[in-house]
Amino acid sequence: MTEPKKPMDRQKKEAKARTMPADAPESFSTATLEGKNGKAKITVLPYFDWDDDWRQFADRQDFRGLAESILDDKNFAKWVEVRPTVRQARDFVNALEAQTGEDLGESQAS
Repeated sequence: MTEPKKPMDRQKKEAKARTMPADAPESFSTATLEGKNGKAKITVLPYFDWDDDWRQFADRQDFRGLAESILDDKNFAKWVEVRPTVRQARDFVNALEAQTGEDLGESQAS
């Protein structure tokens, strides 16, 4: 009997935990995220450590999906705890874009 395939989210959770590289400077792509439950400094993983699906989330303005794709487990937990609104998440992404010069999708305010 073949085992049913696991949903993608469950596979992700069972994968090895993602952590910030030890050599990443503290100031590396860090911005403050404000949300319903306060605020936190969030540090983004180096670009080459991002999941390859990050662009799809950015273009759809799926900020939680984007966060899960570009943050390590510790910083993603902060994101979830802070609970940003769409506007607050967009402000965070815009701050990262200004800092890094990277275009993170259709996140500009309308």
